[in-house]
Amino acid sequence: MKETQALIECLLHPDTQAFWKAHIHDDPFVLSHRAEHYPGLPVQAVAQQIERHRRVADKLPTWAASTRLLLPPLLSLEQASSEQTAAFKRFLVEKHYGLKGGWGAELTGGLGVDSFYLSAIFERWHYVEQQAELCALATHNFCELGRQQLHTFCAGAEDFLQQTTENYTLIYLDPARRAAHRRVWALQDCSPDVLRLLPLLKQKSRFLLLKLSPMLDLSLLEQQLAPYLQDVWVVGTPQECKEVLAWLDLAATTPPKPRRYAVTLHEKHHEIHEIAAERKPPAIASAPQTFLYEPAPALMKTMAWDYLAAKYDCEQLHPDIHLFTSIHYKENFPGRAFRFLANVPFERKALARVLPEGKAHILLRHVPLSVEQVKKKLKIKEGGNLYLWVLRLDKDRLTLLLTERLK
Repeated sequence: MKETQALIECLLHPDTQAFWKAHIHDDPFVLSHRAEHYPGLPVQAVAQQIERHRRVADKLPTWAASTRLLLPPLLSLEQASSEQTAAFKRFLVEKHYGLKGGWGAELTGGLGVDSFYLSAIFERWHYVEQQAELCALATHNFCELGRQQLHTFCAGAEDFLQQTTENYTLIYLDPARRAAHRRVWALQDCSPDVLRLLPLLKQKSRFLLLKLSPMLDLSLLEQQLAPYLQDVWVVGTPQECKEVLAWLDLAATTPPKPRRYAVTLHEKHHEIHEIAAERKPPAIASAPQTFLYEPAPALMKTMAWDYLAAKYDCEQLHPDIHLFTSIHYKENFPGRAFRFLANVPFERKALARVLPEGKAHILLRHVPLSVEQVKKKLKIKEGGNLYLWVLRLDKDRLTLLLTERLK
């Protein structure tokens, strides 16, 4: 802790800040190797900060914009929530669940992005982190950001829970998903083990919000967290599924059927779909129709096939291929949309007749081939304005669907 505090003071020194700002556009690698030209300045530490700030420019614009906000090593930055997902958690807690005021805590603080956003709606917020370096940096950054109601504690989650005498309205946990240098996602394999901590968490808080891996089996999650689990929120962008959020009422005694929500975060708004608990298989199309749709990643994770088919009046292309098709264009379909151009067998000559320029973006579904193998077999290049879907619509042959993207 003392070493980190000394580094913070050094990086905030006016001479260091001036040097940092003067070299903010330099190559960090080159700058670090010219340290001997700047005696008395922490050149390598500045170079590290420049690189880290650049790495998070899109993910953490508030942190990246200031030389007075100091960042930890890249692994911690990778594991941190983005400002976009942290802002959605604040919306969820404040607007959807109606919590405001009272006391809250995050027991796995890390960089502190989620704590920064969530603390804004609580009277007092406790940030808890067991790594001393992360805790020291977060304490400094919170002070710079003006979060007076945010108090930091360097401790493990379980130790803190055992020692604190506070009763919280909300506890937030983002269990670490690394064990022995490998990635894990099962609740019992993460640290801390939420399942083992539940009795203690129940004593200390009314509500619990968990950030979990997108790899988790949602049905298993519902079983493991009963009877407390109320809602599961699958959160993503138009490009990828980011995280799974679980909302628990630790006073619940009767297990409900948890609601599932799929959320797509856009630049200026978020799109929420509530997925009904009761499911039935959607209608399967006999052939591709005029338009083809690929659901957004969060909807793919919730397996909302019947919901999509019913709400947007379309059919699923195949029981094992989660694409949808319709005769009339569904402009509001949540995901990517394509115009269907041609359906040909997986043959080079057949494809050449409809794709004479020999170039398209290649999309694979339910096939045992890589993109490189497809390019080699069909003698095509990747790119251009068209999209080629390689599908197995029946078990004996591959099919090619040529499309152009609409959105």
